[in-house]
Amino acid sequence: MNDAISSERMVITVNGLGNAHLSVLLEQMETVRQLLSSANILFSIERNALLMGGREACVIFNFGRSADVQHIQSILDSVD
Repeated sequence: MNDAISSERMVITVNGLGNAHLSVLLEQMETVRQLLSSANILFSIERNALLMGGREACVIFNFGRSADVQHIQSILDSVD
């Protein structure tokens, strides 16, 4: 799956504490949510992660430390 603005591949990142997450544009949040839910991936969504002009522009999908990052990434990569 590609980012709607940059057209680059969405990539899950892992922070220094080992927590996996994915930053997603607000306009793509529902599509990503449905994709992950249909694959039974556990996540939480951090709203208001990035504001532009006082409006929400980006959300973060948090997968936690025990996430199978390669599996989740393969699900995202399966979407054109």
